Amino acid sequence: SSGINEQSTGEYFALAVLLEIEDSAGNVGPGEREFLVAPISETTAKSLPRSGGPPSSKRKIFEWMTDEQWQNLQVLAHHCSWFGDVFDRMNKDSAEVKWRQLSECDSPESAPLPDVLDQRVTKVQHLMVIRAVRPARFITASLKFASDLIGKKVISDNSIDLGTIVKTMSARTPILLLYRDEPENARFLITDLAYKRQQEVISLYVGKSGAMELKQCQMIVEKALQAGHWVHLHAVHDCPDILLNLLVSINGAKVMNSNFRLWLSCEPVDTFPSAVLQSCLKICTDSPRAIPGQSSFMKDGMIRSLSWITPDVLSSCTRGDWVPLLHNLCLIYNLFQLRGRLAPNGWKYNWTAAELWESLRAAVLVFNEDKLLVTDRTSPAPSNPQSRAVSWTALRYLLGEVIYGGQVHDPLDKQVINSMLDHFVCPAACKKDYEIPKTKWKLPSCCFQPLRSNQVSQIVSQIENNPPPETFEACLMHSISDSHASGEKFFCSQLAQIYEIETKEAEVELPVSSSTPIRGSANSATVKSRDRSPLSVKTGKDIDLIETANILIQKLPKGWHKDYVTERLKKLGGSFPYTYFMTNEMSVMQSILEEIRSTLTAIKTSIDQPAINSPTVISVAHDLLYQRVPRHWQNLAGSISPNPTNTLTWIGDIVQRCSHLERALQYSKGRERVPCLWISIFSSPEGLLGTIMHEAVQTFDGAANTFEVFNFQTEITNRDKDHIRESPHEGMFVYGISLYGASWERTINESPQMQDVSPKSKFTQLPVIHVTAGPSQTDRTHCLYQCPVYSTRAMDDKPLFYLDIFNENVHYSKWALRGLCCCLR
Repeated sequence: SSGINEQSTGEYFALAVLLEIEDSAGNVGPGEREFLVAPISETTAKSLPRSGGPPSSKRKIFEWMTDEQWQNLQVLAHHCSWFGDVFDRMNKDSAEVKWRQLSECDSPESAPLPDVLDQRVTKVQHLMVIRAVRPARFITASLKFASDLIGKKVISDNSIDLGTIVKTMSARTPILLLYRDEPENARFLITDLAYKRQQEVISLYVGKSGAMELKQCQMIVEKALQAGHWVHLHAVHDCPDILLNLLVSINGAKVMNSNFRLWLSCEPVDTFPSAVLQSCLKICTDSPRAIPGQSSFMKDGMIRSLSWITPDVLSSCTRGDWVPLLHNLCLIYNLFQLRGRLAPNGWKYNWTAAELWESLRAAVLVFNEDKLLVTDRTSPAPSNPQSRAVSWTALRYLLGEVIYGGQVHDPLDKQVINSMLDHFVCPAACKKDYEIPKTKWKLPSCCFQPLRSNQVSQIVSQIENNPPPETFEACLMHSISDSHASGEKFFCSQLAQIYEIETKEAEVELPVSSSTPIRGSANSATVKSRDRSPLSVKTGKDIDLIETANILIQKLPKGWHKDYVTERLKKLGGSFPYTYFMTNEMSVMQSILEEIRSTLTAIKTSIDQPAINSPTVISVAHDLLYQRVPRHWQNLAGSISPNPTNTLTWIGDIVQRCSHLERALQYSKGRERVPCLWISIFSSPEGLLGTIMHEAVQTFDGAANTFEVFNFQTEITNRDKDHIRESPHEGMFVYGISLYGASWERTINESPQMQDVSPKSKFTQLPVIHVTAGPSQTDRTHCLYQCPVYSTRAMDDKPLFYLDIFNENVHYSKWALRGLCCCLR
């Protein structure tokens, strides 16, 4: 059917192969492949031919266009002759309207290009334009590119038809079912097919290779050969000896029943016997991947999920909402998979078809609860099954807390799961007029017809003609740019690794941009990328580097040496938690500044040395040469590293952080507190929150014999940091927290409210937040959403604390479904 599902390698490897095929056919020009990977990079600038003026010769003329889009188009116009004239005509006649439509339409990969470009460019160049205008749709456009080249059937996940395979294959040919994440799929497919064909199947979990296991397998296979039964050996990837012996037994059997079949299921491993692999029919049984924009995912996933509804499950209840519920259970399983790919950071959980099967079993138990009760056998069963009350709450609890939520530990993810279950597992979602919000998609009409044996196949037919939408709204999400670009960064980074290996030995000219703020004749120098160090060739570039080092050293704060930091910390006095916290923060910042100063000093003194042998200094010098923030500095700063826009801005941000740390030293017992703290500059914000909690516990006046659970309590003020003149009596004022998924609107007369954001918005900077600590409060309302605050956008760790967001008459589930969260960095 399809290859092994690999979320980390499939898409970018397929695109790389297709680009190589097109390149061999002469359809890929110089630098076009590099532009697809990274439009604005030194590799792209070196690879593309130069056909126009400098790319910075024209300012952005459209307010609706982002800076990234404009820069990408500038690079295309500068290097590609087929796009230069089109770029010059973008603001003339009606061209702007067409470019804006391309920038804002839902499916730009299928929309016609402005200025009749479709008729004049190749498929790769068409993909380049989409990459420039709609970078967040790169994966989707790549799938369309692959579909146009090799056909839609090749790149789509096809359903598995084991019935046809059994009919066409010989009894001597084993059938190998491969899985990566879903071992239960193989077992179910075999048992379901055996049930439909009234065929006896003997299943055995092997697991390991040994004499006893070999003897047991041989006995089962020999009996099945004569009786015509099916044999299923599960988890045989670690049993090469057993597989080879069984293969010899089957090929050497003189008498064999034609109904006999040997099924093998295992994970793909390198040690699998090649002889067995070549003699088997190989099938992948994992569920199809959820790829944003792949139009067949929901259809293929629903068809495969509906196949789990056996005749026993279908006929276990006669209620009118029973079949719609079974459909919704399959739907929500696939929506969970889809949301995991559409969300900015995806799910951290691996749900398989086992969860789907357990959810179907849970529904059978809840809807047939009266048949299981044995407490009162004398009471008659209800004459009308429709009149019997069903505990929808119990079913949602089993799904949200046990089946899907059993491996979920993140509170935000658990809120999302429970909110989605509230929408899809309820009486309203099982009615004929129900439709997914903002999609106008309704359940198949045959779900509401009288129960019959072929009802599932009829539902499948309607799903094929009208599959569920694969949009953010189908997952009850709000479409934002950060969500659109969830997989593109990883996708492009993997492609970059492939092509960096191919081009790193090339001899190319490395120009320095004319916008550099330093002097020298750098543009006249040529350096080969295989040189060990950019400082090994004494040219004008060395002078530029030394001048750059001088400028950056002058920008660094004065006096931040070890003795200075020690003396400032001594003035704090005492042994308070805040003192320990500031000691650690000052030491971290001092070590960063020391390393930056030492590497810059080494570059300054390089003019008197024949060469620099330190790999660290060479790496820093190379990054400075091409006006990049040195990777070594960013790694050293870690989580507190500013955004690497350019080196001067990065150093300026570090200087501001040092200045704020010096002001924060004033906050201690017996001294005047700093009014407001920039929480995102601290390497350990947990330590700062710990000081707030410690102070709250120390000043708590509750009874000594009582036990109280303390939590952080927050309030979003309506003021900026510059408006704060005094520190609070309790807790601290903090700022520097970004809100993702919504905007915080402040008004003069009314209280601030949460509002939806446009798809192009990424985050909103929150005003000053008052953080305190105190005993837990139980009077939570349905309008109060506890928004998790993470250290970074990766959200790898547990939330630092929860931000109380109250919106009158707005249920908290709305923000949970949006994935609303806050981050410090």
